[in-house]
Amino acid sequence: MLGFHRSERFAGFDAIEAYQEWVDFFVVSGRPFENGCSLGSLASEIVKTDLDVRDDLARVFAEWRDIFRAGQGRLRL
Repeated sequence: MLGFHRSERFAGFDAIEAYQEWVDFFVVSGRPFENGCSLGSLASEIVKTDLDVRDDLARVFAEWRDIFRAGQGRLRL
């Protein structure tokens, strides 16, 4: 999931076009969060079988959030 969001396809979210491409991808894929956030859904399934992954999941969510924050920071410059 993190690799997908870090891919060259979205160019690190350093331009408004990268954000638009990301939005377009989810809308065109036909799954615009119809079953919730894909990362959140994956996390909820994993935690059902392994409670010891909670810290790892928190780290992954923090990294995912930071991808977008860093891109937004670059856009403001």
